[in-house]
Amino acid sequence: MPQLFGTDGLRGALEEARLAPSFFQKLGWAIGRFVQETQGPNAQKNCLMAWDTRASGPQLGQALCDGLGVHGFGVLTLGVASTAALAYTTLESRACLGLMITASHNPATDNGLKLISPSGHKLSEAQEAHIEALLALAPEHYAPAPLLSYPEGLHFYEQALKRLVPSLQLEKCPFVLDCAHGAASRFAASIFRHYGWHGMVLGDTPNGVNINQGAGSEHPEALGACVRAQGAPFGLAFDGDADRLLVCGPSGQVLPGEVLLALMARRLPAKSLCVTTHYSNRGLDPYLEKHSLKLMHVDVGDRHVAAAMEAHGAALGAEPSGHIIWAPHSWCADGVAAALLLLDVLEKAKTPLETLAAQVPLLPRAEGVIVTPYRGPLDPELRKELSYLEATLRPEGRLFIRFSGTQDLLRLFVEAKTLSLAQKTLHLAMKGISRSFGIA
Repeated sequence: MPQLFGTDGLRGALEEARLAPSFFQKLGWAIGRFVQETQGPNAQKNCLMAWDTRASGPQLGQALCDGLGVHGFGVLTLGVASTAALAYTTLESRACLGLMITASHNPATDNGLKLISPSGHKLSEAQEAHIEALLALAPEHYAPAPLLSYPEGLHFYEQALKRLVPSLQLEKCPFVLDCAHGAASRFAASIFRHYGWHGMVLGDTPNGVNINQGAGSEHPEALGACVRAQGAPFGLAFDGDADRLLVCGPSGQVLPGEVLLALMARRLPAKSLCVTTHYSNRGLDPYLEKHSLKLMHVDVGDRHVAAAMEAHGAALGAEPSGHIIWAPHSWCADGVAAALLLLDVLEKAKTPLETLAAQVPLLPRAEGVIVTPYRGPLDPELRKELSYLEATLRPEGRLFIRFSGTQDLLRLFVEAKTLSLAQKTLHLAMKGISRSFGIA
C-alpha cells in the first residue's frame, strides 16, 4: 500500500483497500491508540466527526467509530458539515480529535479523511506518520459502536460566522452562489441570507453522487455562465468540504487566489505579515510590499501555511487554490468565512470587485498537468533541460514543478514577462518531461 496520508490527509478512490470500511475500522483503532499515547491517560475520550455529502461518508464514519470504540472513545457527529465547521467545533467543545470524512474537491467516487487536533489545527505529517505506524498493531475484528448525532455543533459554527462579520448590507448585492452539491449546501445560503442577500444558488441539491460534478470550484464555467446571464456583480463557489473559495468577476472570469489574498490583506495594518506558498504568483510580492505588507512563502498545503502563521504571528494566509485562513477565526481554511471577509472588504471599499482586482498586477502564467504515478527523482538530463528553460525566464519569471500529494499528477507552471513566452516554455517543459517519463 502506498503512503497513507498525502498533502491534505488521506484521499483515494473507494475501490482502494485503504478506503474499505474494514480498513477504516483499523484506522479508527490506530487513531484511538495515537490519542492515548500522545494526550496521556487523562485525555478526553470524546471525538467529533463530520462528513461531506458523499454517499459513502456515513458508512466510513461508522467504521472509524467502531475502531475508536475499542479504546472507549465516544463519537458525536455533526452529520453533513464543512471541514471548517468541524475544526471550529472541535476546538470550542474541547474534543480530543476531529475526524472529517471527505475527499474535498475530488469526485464522489473518492473519499478520504482529514484529522483535526484539539487546538483546531490539522495534524502534522509526523503525527499522521505515527498513526500509520500503529496500524500494524490493529486487530482484525470489531464490534459496532454507538455513533451519536450532534446537530448543535453546526449551529455553534454558524453563530461564529455571524460574529466574525457582524454587519453586512447584501440586499443590493445579488451575487451568484455555487455550493458544489457539497457540505456548503447545508448552511451557506442561509448565512448570506442573514445579511439580506437574495441571489441565485447553484449546486445545492446533493444526492450522494453529484458532489463537485459540474459545479463548485472545480467547474467554475457553470458559475461564470450564470453570473453573465444574471448580470450579477460576481460569483462565489466552494468545493466539496467548503474549505476553498473561488471567485469570478462579472465577465465570468475566475480571479486568481493571489488576488483574493491581496484584497483580504486590506484588512491588515501596515507592516503585517501574510503567508502563502511557493506556488503563488510572484507578482504578489511587490504588490504587498508597495502596501507596506510582508509576504512569506512556505511549502504547499494549508497546514504549512497555518504553522507558519502561528509561528510568526500572522493573521492572514492563503494558497492560490483558494484555501484562505484567517487566524482570529480558525486555523483551518474556511471558504464561507473567507467569502464573508471578502464581502466586508468590498463593502468598506465601496469599489467594484473587478476594479480592485485589476489593481493587483500578477505575472502572466501558463499551467499544465501530466498524469503519472511516478514520484521518484527527475532524470539528470531532464533536470539540465528544465534548468536551461528556467534560465531563459529570468529575472522576472520561473518554472515550478511539483508532484501532487493527493492525485497521480505532476503539476507545473511557468511565469514569464509575457504570456506567449510562458506558454512556449510550458510546452517545451511538458514535452521534455513526457519524453523522460516515457509518456506518448
